[in-house]
Amino acid sequence: MKNILLKWWYFFLYKPDSKDIYWEKIISSTVVVIGFGIFVLFNNKRVDKLISERNQYARFTIGFVLGTTITKSGHDIVDYKYKYEGILYKKDDSWIGSSFNLPNIGSRYYVQYASNNPSNAEMLFQYPIPDSIQEVPDSGWVNMPGYK
Repeated sequence: MKNILLKWWYFFLYKPDSKDIYWEKIISSTVVVIGFGIFVLFNNKRVDKLISERNQYARFTIGFVLGTTITKSGHDIVDYKYKYEGILYKKDDSWIGSSFNLPNIGSRYYVQYASNNPSNAEMLFQYPIPDSIQEVPDSGWVNMPGYK
């Protein structure tokens, strides 16, 4: 195992069939790794900002499941729609459960969104809409009816 790691290290560090250091490969690899790290850092900050905004300006509405997709990587995606002030929004979220219990088309769940940016939304799969609730105010609810 040590021999294999050493071979890969030499392959990365030196030019083929010589003991000259392969600076171009080292520099370009370092730039790629640093670039990827910066991307991950800024993407995490963006996602954290969206979550914070959604919690700070939280409103709730009814979301309807439009369909489900299983991606090649095995992730389950649920497509859904919801309305805010008469405007229809369509989004998708990752399904956290197993592929065997995906929600049915037409199932209703609460959607949490930011009132200052209604496209910043997340379907709350753990909170199905009770059958007693049929209507939603145009600007949504401040709290989810039927849940504390």
